[in-house]
Amino acid sequence: MEFRDKYAFLSNMYSCPVHYDGKTFPCVETAFQYAKCADENEKEKFINDKGYFLNGFVARKIGRQVKLRDDWQYARLEVMYKLLEDKFCHNKKLRQALKDTGDRWIQEDNTWGDTFWGVYNGIGENMLGKMLMEIRQNIQDCDREVKKVIVAGSRNFNNYNLLCKRLDYYFSNITPVIVCGEARGADSLGRRYAEEHNYMIESYPADWSKGKNAGYLRNEQMSAVADAAVIFWNGSSLGTKHMIETMKKLNKLVKVVKF
Repeated sequence: MEFRDKYAFLSNMYSCPVHYDGKTFPCVETAFQYAKCADENEKEKFINDKGYFLNGFVARKIGRQVKLRDDWQYARLEVMYKLLEDKFCHNKKLRQALKDTGDRWIQEDNTWGDTFWGVYNGIGENMLGKMLMEIRQNIQDCDREVKKVIVAGSRNFNNYNLLCKRLDYYFSNITPVIVCGEARGADSLGRRYAEEHNYMIESYPADWSKGKNAGYLRNEQMSAVADAAVIFWNGSSLGTKHMIETMKKLNKLVKVVKF
């Protein structure tokens, strides 16, 4: 698949507003090249004399000459994914276009020898295509008929900005009822988010008079009434793990955000 003609919108060069580091870029490619700079002064090279960011083709040429961040070998994957999410989350037309590719395999066949992001002469890791397909799956999952959504997770979760970003993305096409377990951490931040967005809330606090298993019983109650869940997990919380496993046993949609 070449990212041209009807699939031109998949290209990182495709013109559309993309947000990164508090700035708005003309395409994913420009933002990506800007993000790799180790030297803040070199970032100025991506801005023309009128104060606008350069297009992706020019930015890519400049990006080959800048000093890279020390962590770029690893950070580039996270940066690219975030840029692609931003591109397809905030633009309804592009969101729908990506969704409309259905289950088609996506890979960028190229002629310039890129075997990391794309595929050259049948060889390549196709990291860009894999990210696009993962984001497409997230969009398709989010667009199911979802009514009640659990927002829960580990009690030490306190990153409200991350929670807002993930929920804004998952809820972009629905108006959910938030199912809340009323614990501290992710649960309380989920309630805050619901209140700020005027979403209805269904409350399921644990009844600790029933003993140590009250949290697990609460998880089972919530899972029984919910259509889906967004879980913020630290990777070790047993209560949160139980919630994830309970939803999966019921064959219900669950999105896990690890922090």
